[in-house]
Amino acid sequence: TYPEALRLRGRLQFAAGHVFGRVAKSALAAVTAHAYEGGSSTLSNQALLALSLHKRILESGRPRELRPTCNESWYIQTDACFEPESDYVLAGIGGVLFAPDGKPVAFFSQQLNQQMIAALNPGSRKTAIFECEFFALFCAMLLWGSSASSALVLYTDNNAVRDAMISCHTTNAVAKKILVAVLSLETELQLAPWFARVPTDSNLADHPSRLEAELLLKMGAQRHELCAEECWDVLLSRAGSWGDDLGIRTSQREKGSCA
Repeated sequence: TYPEALRLRGRLQFAAGHVFGRVAKSALAAVTAHAYEGGSSTLSNQALLALSLHKRILESGRPRELRPTCNESWYIQTDACFEPESDYVLAGIGGVLFAPDGKPVAFFSQQLNQQMIAALNPGSRKTAIFECEFFALFCAMLLWGSSASSALVLYTDNNAVRDAMISCHTTNAVAKKILVAVLSLETELQLAPWFARVPTDSNLADHPSRLEAELLLKMGAQRHELCAEECWDVLLSRAGSWGDDLGIRTSQREKGSCA
């Protein structure tokens, strides 16, 4: 019932506060939706799947740790481009890693092939910039997450990506896979990033997303090679292992390979 669902959510939220990671927020959202939208005391399959995930988190999650605050933060900026032409789509992703002193130390710049574009935009909509921007963020976390042993600040110029990461919620099917994969990385790496928006004109990742690397090379940043297809396979694997309990399904047909 409505009051039972709210009591359960409160207790689950308290328990999740003692376990590292934010994946539980996706599960709690389903319980909240049942309380306010269900109109029935029968749990939906989505709510049952979410509760199974929450149980798994409480059984296997690491305890939340109290650490001394760190005054040194690493910074990451990410960006993507998606520009349809008459018979072709130019899409690319870019990311820049900044040391605590604010200097860019590394970057990646990768064009997305048509197979990757189809995976990110299975409905062939007019634009898939949201999905591309989200994928760029995952690639940056996968590539540099282990380098940020202290505090990490992630900047994107896409408000929808920022909001999805803060709320741990999205209704977009592709973005949900990316979201769960990023959350699993946070848990594994014991990171609690701060997500913020950077204006496009101030986003140094805008250049590599358009395959322009000259500026960053002049600034002394090192180019890190990135295979988007391999990153996508890792993403699907992570989304599958965590997302099975959220109703997320992945298939071999979605997977790509580097040429």
